[in-house]
Amino acid sequence: MRARLSDERGFTLPELLVSASVGVIVVMAALTLLDMSLKTQSDASARVDSVQRGRSAMNEIGRAIRAQTCIGNGQPAITSATATSLGLTTSIAADLTQTQAYQPLQLRTIAYDSVNRRITIATINGSGAPPSTTFTGGSTTRVVAENVRLDGSTPFLTYYGLQGTGQATLQLNPGAGSLSLTQRHQVVRVDVNFLIRSRDGKDASQFTRYTNRYWVRTADPADISAGAGCG
Repeated sequence: MRARLSDERGFTLPELLVSASVGVIVVMAALTLLDMSLKTQSDASARVDSVQRGRSAMNEIGRAIRAQTCIGNGQPAITSATATSLGLTTSIAADLTQTQAYQPLQLRTIAYDSVNRRITIATINGSGAPPSTTFTGGSTTRVVAENVRLDGSTPFLTYYGLQGTGQATLQLNPGAGSLSLTQRHQVVRVDVNFLIRSRDGKDASQFTRYTNRYWVRTADPADISAGAGCG
């Protein structure tokens, strides 16, 4: 009995304190590493989300711009053009039934809403054969992107016309208003620029920049006077 009590094998108090301190450091390091891993994964997921939504929005915008169609009577396909919105007559919904001699037209308006930070496309179906098509029906609006803001002083929409034979371009500036009828006839290229953030919007610095150039499909760079081809 006396031999067991005098046995000094085991841990002293200083050894226990040192072991506990080392254990706490190891646990804290593991928790820190886990927290960093979770944050990295969250940032990556947010970036993937913003990239996917931005790409989808740009595809929608490009589809509408490329589908612009002249209505006739010398009217340009672009009905209105400001730094934040673009209205144009388009032909996307093809008449696959071939029950009429013309393709149906729609009036589409692409717009950036600075208050709600989103991009929308409003559509009004036309009635009647061109050039007498009218757009008097109800408008349907789709939100194609949210958590959007402008890239500094770069406008959402920028317009260009031809200034010489070839693809040299002249910027058409709508200022605070809209392009004139003459300028709308001259538009051959529309540049789109915006920044989009992840859907959760937790980090204001996590924006993905999107920019693209869309040439009017009826424009002929070799014929400056023809403009967008709706003369």
